Amino acid sequence: MFDAIAERLNTSQACYTTSDGERGELANATHLDALNALLPMVERHLDRPLSAVGHRVVHGGEAFHDAVAIDESVVAAVEACIPLAPLHNPANLEGIRAARALLPDLPQVAVFDTAFHSRMPRRSQVYAIDREVSTKYGIRRFGFHGTSHAFVAGLAAEAMEADLRDLRIVTLHLGNGASACAVEFGTSSETSMGMTPLEGLVMGTRSGDLDPGVVLKLARELGIDATEELLNRSSGLKGISGIGNDLRDLQAQAEEGHDGARLAITVFAHQVRKYIGAYAAVMGGLDAVVLTGGIGQNSAAMRRRASV
Repeated sequence: MFDAIAERLNTSQACYTTSDGERGELANATHLDALNALLPMVERHLDRPLSAVGHRVVHGGEAFHDAVAIDESVVAAVEACIPLAPLHNPANLEGIRAARALLPDLPQVAVFDTAFHSRMPRRSQVYAIDREVSTKYGIRRFGFHGTSHAFVAGLAAEAMEADLRDLRIVTLHLGNGASACAVEFGTSSETSMGMTPLEGLVMGTRSGDLDPGVVLKLARELGIDATEELLNRSSGLKGISGIGNDLRDLQAQAEEGHDGARLAITVFAHQVRKYIGAYAAVMGGLDAVVLTGGIGQNSAAMRRRASV
């Protein structure tokens, strides 16, 4: 299998890596630029022509519970969910538009992060606010990273030589976005992200769990738009450390004695451990903890801090 990954798009640090070791710069590349650069590499490694394109889309709202073929109505529905996932759905749409422009004759399919959690029990979906209000405005827990949680739970069952339907697993997708999921006998029974990807674990630039009173206080002091910007783009690891949101940079600074970096790492790990314990209690037991995502896969130090 051949992988080609572009990251840090729309910045001067944009770059790509491939599974056969090739690396290169893509300074200030858009999604269209990156796909245009990487597509020939991918096609050289295929033994047949491309037949379809899959897109991960973060928020599908109430509209989507399964993968769907992309048409203009799907694009419009994804656009309508931008206020609920402002860091993700716009980028997802850029990817969709780039692929449709470069590969117009191929079928394109959207797979939604929210789909795996769509059948959570009501006790896990409902917020404790007035039912009429929540129904009117579509306020409930959707959950995210569903494709990741479902996939790694299945891999864990295979590794354990067990049936996923017999297991209680906590899966942790840890990266710039981070979430926990209680995978109980093969289905999502609880997850840390909520109506939007802001709730739950500490993330790269997102706050995670907050007292609602903090949000109200900030909204009164700063205004709604500034509060939204703060909680989505200037909080989490970036906000605590005062340095940035890349754990690799924070770990290097922590080793040099930077207090903000050390505190950010400690708070991140503490929140993960807290969720593991809570979900083990909710499920009445725990057979495995699975870590994935950029941090979960690549940071042995964080794995030790978060799960031991």
